[in-house]
Amino acid sequence: MVIFPTEHSFNKEDQMTTPRRLDGVTRRQFIRRAMAMGVSLPTISAVLAACGGADFVATELAIGTPASPVGQPLFEDNTAIASGMSPEEGPLRLYNWADYINPDTVVAAQEALGVEIALTTFFNEEEALAKLLSGEVSYDVWFPTAQSVPKVVAGKLIQPLNQDYLPNLANVWPQLADPFYDEGSQYTVPYVVYPTGIGWRTDLVDDADVLELENPWDVFWNPKYKGITGLYDDYRETLYMALMRNGVANPAQASVPFAGEIARSRRR
Repeated sequence: MVIFPTEHSFNKEDQMTTPRRLDGVTRRQFIRRAMAMGVSLPTISAVLAACGGADFVATELAIGTPASPVGQPLFEDNTAIASGMSPEEGPLRLYNWADYINPDTVVAAQEALGVEIALTTFFNEEEALAKLLSGEVSYDVWFPTAQSVPKVVAGKLIQPLNQDYLPNLANVWPQLADPFYDEGSQYTVPYVVYPTGIGWRTDLVDDADVLELENPWDVFWNPKYKGITGLYDDYRETLYMALMRNGVANPAQASVPFAGEIARSRRR
């Protein structure tokens, strides 16, 4: 399935203009990106057959952890822009999570910077990656999570950064300016830090049923609230919540077999 996103331009009078379709990718680009981003080999074989045997080279993913940081690879056919270039006229195309930027902020930024800003949004990262893989999204700045960085680097969906244009990177917290998933910030810069927590309506949920629990994550298993609870539609959020409920303080460091066993035990 090919998804055609909408791109919007903002102005004072009518904050969203008519959507327009963006250009796609070649078959070879699709195959290379699909391999890097984990599309199954049978699917790739089917695409290869349809393409008449187009060649591709699989790229190993550079996956880091806080205990074992990695630098992302650089490629001769995907280089950073040159130094000393003049600013482009725009629009500046942003690809961001839905509801992360107030439209009024976009309008204010356009006025302050003197550049048109086009914003395309996605609901979760699976949707974002599907649109990127299809080649139907055109963007200058994208907002991924750390887990997606190795895939999109290997698939050459993002371009290395020229830090000559990023003087404020020197003011970023050191651990964020040199992150474990992209040492040296070769492809990424930090945007926000955030926690995952529990929110509830006080007219539907008793505060004590959450605040007085030794482990507040147990509230999701309280039969009193069956049918009115929900989790963010993201595999990390759901698995991490189950791990934290089982006493894992840092779910990102849990082994895959351990996480899978917990998921199976809680499903029974």
